Amino acid sequence: MDFLRRVSLDSVRLPNDECEGVPSTQTSSSICIFRATSTWKEIDKEAADFLDIFDSLRLDSALIAYVKSSRAGWYALRQMENGLYSFLLKDYMYMLAWTFDPDRMETRAIVCERSEYISRSILKGAGGQFDLPGLCTLHLYHPLALACIVLVDFVSYFDKLLVQEGYQVGGIEDITRHGFWGVDDGQEHEVPEAELIKASRKIARLIGLFANMFKSLEIAHAIAATLKEQDKWRDPLHVSTKVQSAKVHSAEVQDWREKCAISLTEATSILHGRIRAMKQSCQVFDARAKALSSVISTLMRREDTRITNELTKASNKLAAAAARDSSDMKVIAIMTMAFLPATFFAALFALPSLDWQSPGVMDNKFWVYWACTVPTTLAVFILWDVLQANKIKMLFQRWRNPEAVDNETTADQKHKEPQGIQKQDVEMGRGVRDERNRDLLGLAAVDGGLNCQASTFTVSNMAL
Repeated sequence: MDFLRRVSLDSVRLPNDECEGVPSTQTSSSICIFRATSTWKEIDKEAADFLDIFDSLRLDSALIAYVKSSRAGWYALRQMENGLYSFLLKDYMYMLAWTFDPDRMETRAIVCERSEYISRSILKGAGGQFDLPGLCTLHLYHPLALACIVLVDFVSYFDKLLVQEGYQVGGIEDITRHGFWGVDDGQEHEVPEAELIKASRKIARLIGLFANMFKSLEIAHAIAATLKEQDKWRDPLHVSTKVQSAKVHSAEVQDWREKCAISLTEATSILHGRIRAMKQSCQVFDARAKALSSVISTLMRREDTRITNELTKASNKLAAAAARDSSDMKVIAIMTMAFLPATFFAALFALPSLDWQSPGVMDNKFWVYWACTVPTTLAVFILWDVLQANKIKMLFQRWRNPEAVDNETTADQKHKEPQGIQKQDVEMGRGVRDERNRDLLGLAAVDGGLNCQASTFTVSNMAL
């Protein structure tokens, strides 16, 4: 396990021990395993390393599934076979697992990063390594000492995070001029679409961040609830008979443990109040972020509507211009039609085949003009009709693949035939329905006659 750095703290002596005093016993010790170069995800990939860590910590086997899981949570239990306490904390920042041996007053712990987060955590030193500030000898006498330190870290970390992200929410409110920080000056302001897209990304990140914060604050609330259950952790010390002078030191150890419990209880009361306040602030910021999400969506839709209106106006202008062009083309066509007969006759009368000075006027070669003009005119109209109906393409396809064209023709016929058959079926069905209605009317008439006869017969019998 080269990626781990083991630090042994025996008879810890820190500056804040001066105000509490140092117990005279040598039974207190703490063994902490800190992460050196790897995150927990990388450590968890190697089964051998994972099992070695688990055995070194002496964790309860019931926690294996929770350690392997990617879910966050807080777990605290007591091992009945050896009297050890096992604890596991998993959050998106880091994982902390430890055991506490009440016989030896020994704590074994491992702490690993689960994500690369900003070093606002008080458990991270200046160089990025994990640290345990505030840990003193007194804390080694209580199994939940590390839980209290982590709770302080949670409160400190999320308090700073709420302030930072709250400014982000306020900045977006100022840009959109909607919300608590939005200044309404009574004027209409257009927000650029690029700013709206950027704000939308920020809001999506903030909503996800607040969701994670809710989850972490619930974990912090569970830790605080565990710390308040002091009666559960005040069981008689399981002092081993193998430890020499155990009876001599047990009273002193019990006294220091009670002092630690009182200290943790006082700290937990303050921290629990701060957790409730942060949950309320988180709810407020989350509501403001979700309201901004709706505002940004509305502004973007309004921007889309404005662009659509501009496109509609441009389309109307193009349509008006096209209409004017069409009118101009009609004028040109009318003028052409007006001058075309005159042009035709002028060209006709200017033909050399017509001699207006001679008695016959028309030359004997005048038929050549009509022999060329009429076929050419017909050829022009035929060519226009072929190009307009796309018949050349069909002829080319028939020449390339005649079977495909025949299949398309057959398919078109089959597509048209059911319509005709359906129409015939409708007509036949209508005729059958009319005939059935006539039969029913006839039966009704006969039935009515029989009923009348039966009534007459009954009346006659009654008369008799």
